[in-house]
Amino acid sequence: MKNRRELVDAEYVLNPDSGQVHTDKPLSIEFEATEKLYADYQLMATNAGGHSSLPVPDNAIYHVRMHSQRLQHYTFPTEINPVTRGYFEAMAKIESGQTAADMRAVLQKSSRREAAERLSKDVHNNATLRTTASPQC
Repeated sequence: MKNRRELVDAEYVLNPDSGQVHTDKPLSIEFEATEKLYADYQLMATNAGGHSSLPVPDNAIYHVRMHSQRLQHYTFPTEINPVTRGYFEAMAKIESGQTAADMRAVLQKSSRREAAERLSKDVHNNATLRTTASPQC
């Protein structure tokens, strides 16, 4: 800061904290144009319950488990906005093979479903394509 004050007083600062590296050569340097909104939800279930020696089938813990399993098996729909469109257009030029083809196809409504299913096997692409949720204890 003392010797390079112009870097501190910069009008814009780019902080690339993501990207891909292949054999020590950067494949891409990515800048985030936006971030997802974050929200916490608390799932609670209550009922009369029972003693462990006299269990009841209508146990509140089973209700919480059932609803968390519904979330586990739910897939949020794909959402292509201008930022994700630009990302997949650019990455399709860098990627190759099926991945590049799927990145181009996911931008077309007519071929989006199957391409999104393949791309979603990669957690980064999955999070780029849709809303995500992760239960925490």
